[in-house]
Amino acid sequence: MKKLTKLGIGGLGLLMGAMVLTGCTASFCSTNDKAHMMYMFDYGVSEYHNDAGTPDEPNSPVRGFGNLYVSVNRPTVNQSGIGATDNNKNGADYIKPTDDFLVELDTVVLQHAVVAYYNKTNETSLKEFTEVPASYISDVVSKPTEGDLDNSKHYVQDILDEFGYLKFADTNSEKGNILFYNYDIYLNETKALVTEGTLTRDDFPSDEYVKLYKTQMKNLIASYRSCIAITTDKYGYYGYGSTRDKTVIEKKDWGYAWKKGFFEGLLVYPIAWCVDSLTNAFSGIRVSGFPQLLAILIVTIVLRLIILFSTGLKQSQNTAKMTMLQPEIQKIQAKYPNANSNQYEKQRMAEEMSRLYKKNKINPLTTFLGMFIQFPIFICVWGGLQGAAVLSSDAFLGLYLSMSVRDALFNGAMWKSGGAVTALILFILLIVVQFISMMLPMYFQKKAAKKAAKLGKNPAQKSSDNKQKYFLIIMFVMIIFISFSTASALGFYWLVGAVVTIIQTIISTKLAEKRKQQQKR
Repeated sequence: MKKLTKLGIGGLGLLMGAMVLTGCTASFCSTNDKAHMMYMFDYGVSEYHNDAGTPDEPNSPVRGFGNLYVSVNRPTVNQSGIGATDNNKNGADYIKPTDDFLVELDTVVLQHAVVAYYNKTNETSLKEFTEVPASYISDVVSKPTEGDLDNSKHYVQDILDEFGYLKFADTNSEKGNILFYNYDIYLNETKALVTEGTLTRDDFPSDEYVKLYKTQMKNLIASYRSCIAITTDKYGYYGYGSTRDKTVIEKKDWGYAWKKGFFEGLLVYPIAWCVDSLTNAFSGIRVSGFPQLLAILIVTIVLRLIILFSTGLKQSQNTAKMTMLQPEIQKIQAKYPNANSNQYEKQRMAEEMSRLYKKNKINPLTTFLGMFIQFPIFICVWGGLQGAAVLSSDAFLGLYLSMSVRDALFNGAMWKSGGAVTALILFILLIVVQFISMMLPMYFQKKAAKKAAKLGKNPAQKSSDNKQKYFLIIMFVMIIFISFSTASALGFYWLVGAVVTIIQTIISTKLAEKRKQQQKR
């Protein structure tokens, strides 16, 4: 029971430590990135029209826009910011905003978006909606009439897709990076309409509701970290329904990365940069998601080669030599059957093992040195693959590589698109290949040990084997757990890495075996 308890505690500690460390890499998402994502989770309750509707289903005129009308579609699902707040049990007693209030808030958002849109298209710097020419405002309509695109018109969908995110951004404060800064301003502008008779105080949400809404919005985007992009562009489909458009992610440079932290600048950003650049290089391949897959494949191989020629090659050689020395190791262990309980025998066995290692140029510390170097690299790979915005752009066989296996399997839409099946196959392949790569060295060692004379079971040998076995089990569980709950790209990275490890182990073992045979001649 004590061994099982130690194993359980050790495994839990390692898993928790791994998850904590994977959270050590900072998120690259800027305030504008988050604002763009948030707008996809809540683009309001207003549906805009070009006409007043029918007597049975009338549309209301939009304040400030002569030719624009609106109807209400208040989302009720938890994937929407408003729906999640309305449905939250903690806010059951909070005063909710009325539909009229939310429509007027949407109108304020649209007015600010129109100002930004006008400034962009006319290269001006207007600050107030009232400064926009009336003729320009009258040309703001919901959609083309009867399919005829009129270049003189400005369509609400286009305006809001480009500048609706300002609702959650920060365009006025000195720091320029305060999330919800504009939202508070727009909220107060909407509340000011009570003096105009458009709204009453009964339409207002309570402060507690607004606070809960902000918390819900932050929670909805909390898992999104795909914000490392080498060019400002539209990337993955985030948000409620994901029906509007891809989300704009701002360009990040190396200076931005260094400000985030040492490892972010040293490895995380370069890894994401390579994935982005290689994906663009393979953009001519028309198979959805395949350029991203090739990019990860190349980055994985390059990183594995770097690890191999830094410590991995020496570590692999040591493992192979240890495999070939199993008969001699067993002979030494057999000479000291009481090494676990007798201090003298333990010391003598250690001395003989040390001489054997020295004679064969084996350094046991190489394994620990390799892990010491590889673990920070793994953390940075996690940060780079989780952060690469380009991985959220296109789906490979229905699966976005920025999405975790867990999220794919528990998302009904992903089963319809086939992405969940792809995630499941990837996960099963990872489990099988990773298991083989970790157990293969032990298999070769046992195979070599069978050639040794049957000298009886040594407690020291058994204890050493058990420790190795427990360590491998813990590492295996850790890899599977992290792969299940983080970006699928990381699972693919580990899958490719495991295949490379298998090849490396086989080659190293065969070379060591050949070298030993040559020494006997």
